[in-house]
Amino acid sequence: MTLQIAFYGDDFTGSSDNLAQFHRHGLRAMLFFDATDRDALRRHSEQLDVLGIAGISRSLPPQQMIQELRPGFEALAELRPRFVQYKICSTFDSGPDCGNFGTVIDEARRQWPGCVVPVYAAVPHFGRYTVFGNHFADYRGTVSRLDRHPSMSRHPVTPMGESDLMAHLASLGHGDARLLDVLALGMGREAAQRRLDELLAAGHDLFVLDTLTPEHLALGSTLLWELSGRRPVFALAAQGLAHGLGQLLGRAQATGQALAGVEKLLVLSGSCAPRTASQIAVAAAAGFAALQLDVPQLLRSGGEPRVVGRLVEAATQAFDKADGVIIHTALGPDDPSIAESKAQAKAAGLPGEEVVRRIGHAFAGVFAALIGSGAVRRAVFAGGDTSSHAMRACGAYALSIVASDFQENAHLCRLHAHTPAMDGAEVLLKGGQVGGDEFLLKARSGSAYA
Repeated sequence: MTLQIAFYGDDFTGSSDNLAQFHRHGLRAMLFFDATDRDALRRHSEQLDVLGIAGISRSLPPQQMIQELRPGFEALAELRPRFVQYKICSTFDSGPDCGNFGTVIDEARRQWPGCVVPVYAAVPHFGRYTVFGNHFADYRGTVSRLDRHPSMSRHPVTPMGESDLMAHLASLGHGDARLLDVLALGMGREAAQRRLDELLAAGHDLFVLDTLTPEHLALGSTLLWELSGRRPVFALAAQGLAHGLGQLLGRAQATGQALAGVEKLLVLSGSCAPRTASQIAVAAAAGFAALQLDVPQLLRSGGEPRVVGRLVEAATQAFDKADGVIIHTALGPDDPSIAESKAQAKAAGLPGEEVVRRIGHAFAGVFAALIGSGAVRRAVFAGGDTSSHAMRACGAYALSIVASDFQENAHLCRLHAHTPAMDGAEVLLKGGQVGGDEFLLKARSGSAYA
């Protein structure tokens, strides 16, 4: 059996969503937490259609990105898949100093010389669209350009001040991107193929694909898959492309399984997004206990063991009375704790990526302790960057999809670990902007998942 598709995800929440898009179409897929065990990757790849490596590159500066990406890309190249994807967030989270897509492109060209690099950020079934190179995202029923989006324009790490993806790529060091636009796609396959051939013949192997409709997505996915039979393709793409490729290659629609509820749910939120804040408020109103992670204390020397110990004790006590416990860093972008945490990080001389790492490791410590004690078997991790670090530190090595709610792009996953306590634990990795107000309540009850 030949591995069809391999991908590296720039954070864990997005990686699990990408995996689910392939799984929903019946493709055999598994997500690993790092690239260190090459033998395990090769062994599993022989039984898979799709293999992913979940990474943390979205939260890193360029030099650290290289250290993270290079072994991951080398591991993927060894598997010799037909198609390689670098999974990005559908809101194009990237800046010159953090998660720089320019660094990704440079590393891809180093590993796969002569590769074509299509940039595919659109996910039409999830309210993400690219039109004439400009990217748009839905927020509570209103579609906005990224630079006017209520959340992305105020993102604490990579605020989006430019909706033109080609202009944004230029700010990241790649001003040579071209466009396969919505007009060519709208005129059908022949016109779109002709435009793609023109770009490649002129040496433009870095290009943005417009997509407004599911039909555009299906056509764009088909063009890129067929291209991968002739040239190496490294797609810088959100989960829309995974859905499109899954539709094209899938054996049958995956039926999944009904998801039972759990008595107790743990929520670990490192997100500052207003949507996550609303979800926490709704859950708290329904009886969940809400505890705040003391980030300034965590950032002090030797603070992690004390902070984790206190949270484990407080959460254990809270579970005696509550069906769910939420541990959060902030409630929305205006939470005063954000400024306090930034001030402490500055005083301690800690860069942003170290702050994210410490929060993620603290969450991993709490999660592992509560899983080990038997207090919980299911947890929600909210916030892509902190979740990524938490998953790598929790003691598991991979995950697979159990059940999905595609209306909210939410996916319940089973952890694979060498320790009995962690093996089989259930996690739901949620991006900060994902889900409706009752998201956390549904995660506990299992309703809407199948």
